Amino acid sequence: MVTSTNTSDSSHSGTRRGLFRSMSRTLYEWTPLLMLFGYCIASFFFYILLPSIAHEIVWYIFIALQTFTSFNVMAEALSSLRPTVLARRDMRKAYKAGFKLDEGQEWPHIDLILVAYLPNEEEIIMKQIRYATSRIEYPADKLTINVVYNTPKPMAIEEELRALEDEHDNVRVIKVFDSHSKAENINHFLSLPGAKGEIITIYDTDHYPEPTALNWVAKRFLSGEVDIIQGRCCTYNYSESWITRMVAAEFDMIYGVMHLGRAHLHGYGFFGGR
Repeated sequence: MVTSTNTSDSSHSGTRRGLFRSMSRTLYEWTPLLMLFGYCIASFFFYILLPSIAHEIVWYIFIALQTFTSFNVMAEALSSLRPTVLARRDMRKAYKAGFKLDEGQEWPHIDLILVAYLPNEEEIIMKQIRYATSRIEYPADKLTINVVYNTPKPMAIEEELRALEDEHDNVRVIKVFDSHSKAENINHFLSLPGAKGEIITIYDTDHYPEPTALNWVAKRFLSGEVDIIQGRCCTYNYSESWITRMVAAEFDMIYGVMHLGRAHLHGYGFFGGR
């Protein structure tokens, strides 16, 4: 018996799916700009069409909202002082006594994920991996360093990445095909079969964790008090230019004031990224 399939229908279906994905990606990339443009235009025409009495009402509403925001920011800033003091105290104690576990506890296995897009991060990825393999003080037999990357074209540095797997027993290099984002790389890693670490940590390619950062993470998880941890992000080249100083000030405000104060005052955390 001879069977046949309609290759034309499947070809058209694949073309439609590809077109839909392309349109969806384009819409996703342009949505923020379109929203901003629409907001500016809509708010401008909305304001000039309002009668004079409505202008006065809107002005008072605006002042009330600004006042509320100012007091809320001030309260968050004041609330960030105590967590900062306690964190510094715990850090001094840990460095003095060493990072020791309670009796009967063992260091949990950690999967560290380094996410990269090679064309943009070719020049820094090797340095970051070597930093992770040499400077992180977490027990090597309890740590797996996963380099999860995507690239639109083959690159010579991929051979260097593969060579790292031979140099280090706890380094794993994973290339994600048909990926266009950091989120797709992470989702691919999470979908891989096999055992994962008890704790999964995620770093961008320009992140250099403190040598004892994972020890802190492990101890916090072992306490049973947390389900997720977001580290404080600091700019290591803050003195390079006035731009890096401004970026460093912004990051200190976000991670050193807003996040701490918000968590202490309202009892919730904010996690960014996409």
